Amino acid sequence: MGNEKSKVRLSKEEIRVLREQDFFHLKRMITEKIYHSFAELVKDLKSSDTFKRISFPDKTDLTSGKISKGENYLGLPFLILDFPRLFSQEKVVAFRTMVWWGNFVSSTLMRSLHGQKEEKELSSRLFKLKKKGIFFCVNESPWLHHFEQENYVSLDKLSKKEIETHLLKNKFLKVARKIPVSQINRLNEFSRESFEIFSVLL
Repeated sequence: MGNEKSKVRLSKEEIRVLREQDFFHLKRMITEKIYHSFAELVKDLKSSDTFKRISFPDKTDLTSGKISKGENYLGLPFLILDFPRLFSQEKVVAFRTMVWWGNFVSSTLMRSLHGQKEEKELSSRLFKLKKKGIFFCVNESPWLHHFEQENYVSLDKLSKKEIETHLLKNKFLKVARKIPVSQINRLNEFSRESFEIFSVLL
């Protein structure tokens, strides 16, 4: 017979949570609403004058974008819209809207860089965007989303030289803005505003 002490036992609180159903019904409804918001955001971006003026690289998805979701970014669920988007071995350009459960709604621009002239020009443009609530990715990897200090630093705290040095070293530009999830009803407005701000970097 097995040892009674070795059995995994749930506490009363854990059993109460295990019996819970309402949360998951609400979570599904919230997810569906966010999907609809993403679809509206795609339409709004495509119809904007700024979007129409930008010369995106060949093969950029300018039609529908891609929605991704998962249950475990640092232990919590997330939803992501990449639009417009281009992910290839030669070039990366993406405007990403992310809803991270319990944390924030973020808008991110990520693009690969291809030469010292481009990097210096972008550092100058970026330096002019201070005081707009922008965070600059200082990580060597562009694939992390949290806003801890090892990943993002407020653009207002960086010198032009520091920005340029990072771009030259890592060959990518990634900037982001965020609002708390309590402001989720501003998702489309916030993302459109962020796209307008970031457009000078495209």
